[in-house]
Amino acid sequence: NIDDIFLKDWVNETQLPFFVVSNDNNQFKNQIRLTDPNGLMGLRGATIAFIKMPTFYQKIDGKTEAESVYETAVPLVKQQADKIYQQFRDGLEPAMKLIYPSEVTLKMDYPSSISDPSQVANAEFSYDSKIGTLKYVVINYVDKTGNIVGSEALPGTIGSTIPLPKKLSLPRGYQLVNGQNIPISVTIEKVISKPRIIDIYVEKESKTPVIQTGFINYIDPDGKVVKTDQ
Repeated sequence: NIDDIFLKDWVNETQLPFFVVSNDNNQFKNQIRLTDPNGLMGLRGATIAFIKMPTFYQKIDGKTEAESVYETAVPLVKQQADKIYQQFRDGLEPAMKLIYPSEVTLKMDYPSSISDPSQVANAEFSYDSKIGTLKYVVINYVDKTGNIVGSEALPGTIGSTIPLPKKLSLPRGYQLVNGQNIPISVTIEKVISKPRIIDIYVEKESKTPVIQTGFINYIDPDGKVVKTDQ
């Protein structure tokens, strides 16, 4: 591409404190591919996004051009990767959210070494995080409208029977709904898609004041009631 070659020569001749990076086709359309090899958000190995990379890079003191591109690219990729992941995690039901990490890490899969600025600016990064274990029970606290107002997890091992705590961690401002059958223990079985879930129903604590009526009797020295106030 003539324009691309001209731009590179122009930057070199003007001795600007920047250098230009183009892709293998000598075009300034650098982009990084973000993948999900562990199936953190669904299909294993799926491409999650293509993230645009800059054309101009400032050389960092003590770093090669390739290393300077890497130091510039990683924060840009991490910012976009975090945004995509948090949007996904925020859409999970509370029970499933417990088995997903609150933050994710990234790694560069391609190229295998940081030596070519063009390859780094057009690299492949992946989510280097996995879904947590399903070896526990999740208690969901559900209100009268069916909304989950709180959750807690009880760890254990597959095949074990664990007791439910005598004092449940009820959401603040809620009380148990009377008349429901709450198990005293549960066996953790091997599951694939989601943990063992127990729904416990709660309702808002009553804040209506209780009014009690009393009487005051005024008695004279002879023991006779001469007046009564309510």
